[in-house]
Amino acid sequence: RSPSRGLGDVYKRQELAYTIRFQNTGNYPAARVIISDTLSGLLDPMSMRFTSSSHPCSWNVRNGVLLFVFDPIMLPDSGADQLGSQGFAKFKVRTVPGLQAGVVITNTANIYFDLNQPVITEPALCSIAEDANGLSAGEVPTVLVAPNPTSGIVRLVLTGAWGSEVVVTATDI
Repeated sequence: RSPSRGLGDVYKRQELAYTIRFQNTGNYPAARVIISDTLSGLLDPMSMRFTSSSHPCSWNVRNGVLLFVFDPIMLPDSGADQLGSQGFAKFKVRTVPGLQAGVVITNTANIYFDLNQPVITEPALCSIAEDANGLSAGEVPTVLVAPNPTSGIVRLVLTGAWGSEVVVTATDI
């Protein structure tokens, strides 16, 4: 599970990328693997985006609980096939708005092999940092283009700490 190596700094409303890895260390192939991840209340479940998996799976998010279901998977045991006994699921999710610097987001998953008790992952820990590049909210470079879409003149508003030169190119698809 990434980013599980201690605290990683993330910025407000940043999309976090998670990888949940699993391995069948039993002594018989696993017919089904289910991953259950109760997302932290500091993560926006509506922003969850599945990115990839090692094997075909279905997934859904209900009431803040993310489920990946690998059924059938027929995952060999590690004694029979070390590399083939491994798998993963990857997803991205954004933090909720309004988090203050220093807030720590903890996320843990439960991995079920067939009808066995779950294997619980080590917690993935992320700490909310100051806004991008250490700038305060008023200094972060932002662009406003309005109205969008338009068939005529647009208003371009640049705020924050821009460099000495800003180049703007407008194109029409």
